[in-house]
Amino acid sequence: MDAVSVNNNVSNMEIWISCSVASIVTVRAFLSTSDPTSTVPVRPNGTITSRLTVNGMDGATGVNLSIPGGGRWPTPPTKVVVTSTLATAAPTAGDLQGTALLVVNVPIIPDP
Repeated sequence: MDAVSVNNNVSNMEIWISCSVASIVTVRAFLSTSDPTSTVPVRPNGTITSRLTVNGMDGATGVNLSIPGGGRWPTPPTKVVVTSTLATAAPTAGDLQGTALLVVNVPIIPDP
């Protein structure tokens, strides 16, 4: 295994969000609440990391999405793409494993 074969390896995951009323939601992907970085180690020794993005934006910052709502439930869902891009300077052979949070913040809309 060499850095060229690891660097920039990409994996995507699609999620779909729908709301019963129109909302602006924030979607973020990051390591942990105590370390809200978009860089996640996927080896215990940190030799390989994954950079998370949401719709092409830094995962820790995330994106604000306008989700339609309205007359019918459920409304057509909005696609969100979460991407993991590997990076390394000196990879070592072995399994890759990492844990991150995907947070969708939805505003509370009071009843009229």
